[in-house]
Amino acid sequence: MLGKWMKLSLVLVFLFSIGHWAQAAAGNRITMLVVPARYSVLQVAFDIVRQYPVVLVSYQGEAASDNPRLHAWNGRDWIPVSVQDYREANFLQIRPTRTILVGDEKLLPPVMASISTWCPRIDAIPSIDTAGLVNRLGRILGFKQRDWEWYASRYNLKLKDLNEDRRKDSWYDHPFVEGGIPAAAQDDFPEATVGEQSIQTPEPSGLQGSSMTETPMPSVAVEYQRPEAAPAPAASDIVTTNEASTIVPLEWEEKAITPDEIPAD
Repeated sequence: MLGKWMKLSLVLVFLFSIGHWAQAAAGNRITMLVVPARYSVLQVAFDIVRQYPVVLVSYQGEAASDNPRLHAWNGRDWIPVSVQDYREANFLQIRPTRTILVGDEKLLPPVMASISTWCPRIDAIPSIDTAGLVNRLGRILGFKQRDWEWYASRYNLKLKDLNEDRRKDSWYDHPFVEGGIPAAAQDDFPEATVGEQSIQTPEPSGLQGSSMTETPMPSVAVEYQRPEAAPAPAASDIVTTNEASTIVPLEWEEKAITPDEIPAD
């Protein structure tokens, strides 16, 4: 009985009411996001969950542990998941086609990558700082312009368009190469990266223990690549809240996460 309950049937019943979940399931395009149980990381993760067809799994414990504490979010509560069920995908009704593992070798237990037998694609994000996490998730999930602006506003980040100078150049300002193609037309755009930053985000050891409070973050840079297009009006350096898309907050955001909201094993 417990095994059936742990298949996260509530996840699919709750989330299939959302259009993008139904479409993603039909196309078998569901992603599993595996993150450490830390406040700042979970805050970004929950924003991703409500915008994309994502199954959220959190982990706690030492990086060298063979038996970390795992929980899966079913849309309302955290459900305990055993390492064996995680490794064999027994807690899922529909297996994701992609998994994103967040955390470096000092944080992520190796067992979290043991799903390679059933998951065809695994992406790793070593960084857990907010700017680096948003930047990498945006590239993996394919953020649109409005998504970049919304996350920049929400987390007080500064957007930098890596192709801004290219759009200001004339097609005739560049020397021609063999074949008559101007050098500027070659597909050599730089990848999006996060520049140097001195952000310090409080990282509690987990959701168990003392209460956690969020410290306001300084403005940092998130660089992204916008495709070549016709000249557009210049955007402001800092995206304000009223320029970003409005998303209704989740129940957990209104009442905040407390340490006792993850059930004990």
